[in-house]
Amino acid sequence: MIGHQSSRTNQFEFLPPEITNLHELKVLQIINSNVTAIPKKIAQLKNLTWLDLYNNQLSKEEKDKVRKMLPNCNIVFKKN
Repeated sequence: MIGHQSSRTNQFEFLPPEITNLHELKVLQIINSNVTAIPKKIAQLKNLTWLDLYNNQLSKEEKDKVRKMLPNCNIVFKKN
């Protein structure tokens, strides 16, 4: 079981779709990357309580979409 997944310096441009297979995931950190979109399937991560997307390339519209997909999750977007 994976409860925490972190990537602090990888230059992801997108999240791999397989991430949604981690149904027990509680914390996901994708920091300092070039992510511009979050897949809709991330809403399947019902146990996710913390999503850290600090310093990525997400538009305001994409941030709003993520908030709606994960209403019970603490989400960090700062600095982008």
